[in-house]
Amino acid sequence: MTVDNPFFIPKDEEEYANDFFNRISNYFHVKREVWGTHWSGKKVRIDGLIKPKDNSGWKNKNIIFGVEVKYPSQLDSYGDFSQYISQAIDYSQTTWGDRGYLSILLKPPVYDTFTKRHDRFLETSRVSFWLEGFLNSLLCKFNIGEINENKYYGLEFKRGNSPIWREHNYEQNKKNLVCQLGRDSFINTKFGRK
Repeated sequence: MTVDNPFFIPKDEEEYANDFFNRISNYFHVKREVWGTHWSGKKVRIDGLIKPKDNSGWKNKNIIFGVEVKYPSQLDSYGDFSQYISQAIDYSQTTWGDRGYLSILLKPPVYDTFTKRHDRFLETSRVSFWLEGFLNSLLCKFNIGEINENKYYGLEFKRGNSPIWREHNYEQNKKNLVCQLGRDSFINTKFGRK
């Protein structure tokens, strides 16, 4: 879903990836279809590498992320998810030319996409909460994060449940959100506790 056209629905993985990389190019330099060498010697290709255009807010001034994009409807089975995660782990153990090993970001996020497809399996929020924490912790150990779409922040890069980059600063937009959401009306209610 692009910012310019919120009703845009990509028809396949290529359109989905192009939409994402076009959007992220406002903030990051993008290099598409990059080849690397896995520690086993096998050549692998990732959808893209991204580097911040403005690195002033980054601790690592030379930070580069690898990004793997899958069309959500391609992730229908447990096998598809296993392959998606396995591919990301392989990419995290790949040298990308003189850039070395990189942190890998997945779009769509594994957990969210998995639960949307298999919510009948996750009947209780307790199981759901545990599984999300487990998956995020496991992926974090392999230097893998995910790219979420958040209504307050826009695109959000997360690793191990911790945000590492956000498209929009919520604090800057809070005044607008308060007006839109009517938060003041909750404070000045005539019922409930005083």
